[in-house]
Amino acid sequence: MRKHRLVTLVALVAVLAGCASTVPGTAVLPPKARPVEQAPRNDPCQLLTPAEAKGLGLAEQGTFSPGNEAQLIPPMCQWRPADPEADFDPVDVGISEDIAIEEYFASKPPVEQLELGGTSWGRYESVFGPTICNLAVKRGRLAFVVIAGGNTSDPTKACDVPKAVAPLVAARL
Repeated sequence: MRKHRLVTLVALVAVLAGCASTVPGTAVLPPKARPVEQAPRNDPCQLLTPAEAKGLGLAEQGTFSPGNEAQLIPPMCQWRPADPEADFDPVDVGISEDIAIEEYFASKPPVEQLELGGTSWGRYESVFGPTICNLAVKRGRLAFVVIAGGNTSDPTKACDVPKAVAPLVAARL
């Protein structure tokens, strides 16, 4: 019995020692392998909790998209309505750290300023017309947060969900 314990102990020490060693060199992906795409340091999907999203009638989890700086699209997270029959469109939240807000909105000023969640948000006209609502706040020379949502069936309600999302997002900025 004692010999069995000694053999087990030696085997365990050998396994743990192997886990603690380092191997020199550089990690290289195998041919045809692609690196896993990770969310940026400031992940827009972290700006709403599942409970907050659910409370707004949105899916609890948003869908991350990495954006495209060349096309002036920041990393975004989209929450779809939890009910497919909802009378509002998906809501997108984006965080830019390398695009100027003026460039994103083609140098157009906000059509109004709104105080939501202790933060002054600009409401910008959409190139898609009054059924889409864009709220944004400048965070630096090349940094801003944008919330876009809408209501294709009733343009007077286009900003309802983005305005409800803004204070929750503002609390995490």
